[in-house]
Amino acid sequence: HIGPPTFNLRKKPTPPIIVLMEIRNLILEIAKGWKSFHSVGKDDRDHPIHSFVVREFPTSLKQAAENSTEMMFEGSVGQGNLTAAPWVACFHTSLTTSAQDEYYVVYLFSVDMELLVLELGFGITQFQSRFGRSQKSKAKLRAASLTMQQLANKHREHCFTPELNDRVHLGAADLRASGVSRLHEGYEQGAIFHVSYTLADLPAEDRLVADLNQFLRLYRELAEDPTVPGVGDIAWADAKAPAQLSLFPVTDFEPRDQPNAKRGLHPSQANHNRRSKIADKIGREAEEHVVKYERKKLTQLKKPELASKVVWHRDASGNRTPGWDITSYNEQGHKIFIEVKGSVDKTIGSINLTRNEWQKAQAEQVLERYRIYLVTEALSNPKIEILRNPAQWVDDGKLEIVISDYQLNLRSLS
Repeated sequence: HIGPPTFNLRKKPTPPIIVLMEIRNLILEIAKGWKSFHSVGKDDRDHPIHSFVVREFPTSLKQAAENSTEMMFEGSVGQGNLTAAPWVACFHTSLTTSAQDEYYVVYLFSVDMELLVLELGFGITQFQSRFGRSQKSKAKLRAASLTMQQLANKHREHCFTPELNDRVHLGAADLRASGVSRLHEGYEQGAIFHVSYTLADLPAEDRLVADLNQFLRLYRELAEDPTVPGVGDIAWADAKAPAQLSLFPVTDFEPRDQPNAKRGLHPSQANHNRRSKIADKIGREAEEHVVKYERKKLTQLKKPELASKVVWHRDASGNRTPGWDITSYNEQGHKIFIEVKGSVDKTIGSINLTRNEWQKAQAEQVLERYRIYLVTEALSNPKIEILRNPAQWVDDGKLEIVISDYQLNLRSLS
């Protein structure tokens, strides 16, 4: 053979084309099959309805959504037990990644599967954490929704078309939940703005997609507006910390059990990208609890001279960030260095530490005397859990510390 060599060029296999169902068809399929799926009493992950709700509906919404980079879509048939009716939500990830927290856009089926509600609404967990599962909790949730309506109206005027504004409801949603599902009763009261569709007369696909994108546009503007308060700011705005701390429970730290499934951020961890007023309030109250506890502890140890030397660095002039919040003393009279992390919830699953805080926690001269005080229910029924020498816990492989974000310094290094 004379001439250039020949090559057998094999074409790369063409990736399969994934054909997604239209949103309208998915809604109708879920409505048609839900009662049969629900009657089994437990989640069958191989059932088509599970796939429609948990995978296909969220995927189709993400494809239909405009500017969805910062958005996360999630569908649920219930955690553990099946919910009375399914939902599919969209979370702005700078605000929340969990239906237990903040506010978000969500499709909610009524419990009789005859209606579908597209809602910008609140998560109900923080209201239940403060007020319990009571009528008062629902009333506070409704009041918070009305407050948010007033704050959001200036955005709604240009995010919604006049046609959609004519169809938007400002009252509580109707999910046919009365006496059937307390969870869905909460979703009804948490509606800030919503539109309702009759499944027997569901609009065409283009109308559904247009409505979705207008709700997402409004949601995006609210989530990115630093002047708009979060749910915690509203739910806990009038909370007062208890004055009596004589029976303040204090325990040593115990590692948490691993969760059964990967979930979104715990409510106490949300809003880490923007500091809210309520977060500052919780932080201050938690630190104040610890200061009072440390002074009382030292007084009871008959060391009043040390109690008077406890330093709360938030209020100390010229020294706000030594790498911990409070300098106190242990039973032997040696200094201890206390970083305080507070939450309104009953548990804290993880915490954020600054670079300075973690460097000081690892520093040889403070290593064994560095403490993290975890203050739960800081605005209602405070409790302290003490984590001593956190760096040692990490070195021993009992706890893990991970980098959650990076800061890019834009100043020239030359």
